[in-house]
Amino acid sequence: MVEIVTINGCFDILHEGHAYLIKKASEIAKKNRSKLVILINSDKSVKEWKKKIGYKDWSQRPINDVNVRKENLLKLNGVYSVYIFSDLTPIIILDDLKPKIHVKTEEYGGNCIEKRVIEKNGGKIVVIPHLKGYSTTKLIK
Repeated sequence: MVEIVTINGCFDILHEGHAYLIKKASEIAKKNRSKLVILINSDKSVKEWKKKIGYKDWSQRPINDVNVRKENLLKLNGVYSVYIFSDLTPIIILDDLKPKIHVKTEEYGGNCIEKRVIEKNGGKIVVIPHLKGYSTTKLIK
C-alpha cells in the first residue's frame, strides 16, 4: 500500500501561495517516502463553501472549472494524484484515504476541521507557515 500525504483546497487560480504550499507538502511526502495527493473542491462545493463563509461574490467562483484546476495541479512536480470532493469539507475522502500526514498552513492551524479524522486513522497534521500576501481573491481584484 502506498503511504500518502494530503493537502486540500479550491486551488482556483494557482498563485505563489499555492506553489509554496504544494512544494512544502511535496517535500514532506518525499521525506516520508510517501506520495502527495491533492484534494480539491468540486465547482458546486466551492460555491457552497464561499457562500457559507460569507464571501461577497460567491456565485462567481470558481473562476476555473474543476477539470482545469485538476489538470493544472497534475502538471506540478511532486503531485502524485488529484481527487475531487463534492462535500463542503474533505472529511469523507480523508476517512477513505487515511493519509499518513495532512498538511495545513498556519492560517488554519493544527486544530483544523480535518484533525479528528486524520488522527482517528493514525495520521497527523503538519502545519507549515502561511505565505502571506497571496490569494485568489487578490488576483481577481
